Amino acid sequence: MTRNTIACLESWADELLSRALRVRNLIGDAHWLSDGHHKEEIVREYLVRHLPQSLRVSRGFVCSTDPGTRVSPEVDVLITDQASALPWFAEGGLIIVPPSAARGQIHVKTEFRSGEITDVLESIFSTCESCEPQRDPSHLWSGAIFFAHSECESDDACSGIFSGALSRYLGRQKDRRRKLYLPDCIAIVDGPVITTEKARYEGVETQVEAIRMFTCGRLSVTSLNRGFPRPFLLNARMLHKR
Repeated sequence: MTRNTIACLESWADELLSRALRVRNLIGDAHWLSDGHHKEEIVREYLVRHLPQSLRVSRGFVCSTDPGTRVSPEVDVLITDQASALPWFAEGGLIIVPPSAARGQIHVKTEFRSGEITDVLESIFSTCESCEPQRDPSHLWSGAIFFAHSECESDDACSGIFSGALSRYLGRQKDRRRKLYLPDCIAIVDGPVITTEKARYEGVETQVEAIRMFTCGRLSVTSLNRGFPRPFLLNARMLHKR
């Protein structure tokens, strides 16, 4: 039997999907919140196995002690560096940390739909904003994972749904004092992956160069902690110097 690294990586997505369906198969639509919490826990367990042990993976909040600063919304998967700073609170799977300890945030959704995408974008922005002014929020890795894309008949349809949601989100930002904090990666299990290409210029805040979509099927899950396959669809430069 020959080695098959790709099959091994694809099995991660198979595992997530298989486990994700168990609660809904048993209780149907009796309690959507429990179904969502189950998916979040699956992602946390997955990352605990594949990230360095120096990183803690839990749900939680980013909270600065500076007066007048914001507390982040609850982050489904909050990745923190245990060596950087002690958490303010860590009990029962919930953690509250200062901005200096936060390393990454991942938001977990079921369906890849416009409303859910907008909710992810708002949550990522609010979490990044809660890091100001104690650290540069652009250094906080941000992502999302969607378990289903039943409304997308093709990768082109997924691209259209995301582009529409992003355009509406950016339209609302124009009337606010907003910096552009966008996710580094959005993975759709057994579907495409969306990545944001960022560049830092001397004396200028991080700029978004392009947003690209990759088609990779069951390899999508590996994008949360691995490299990316070749580019496929979205190449939107409307964000640069917005």
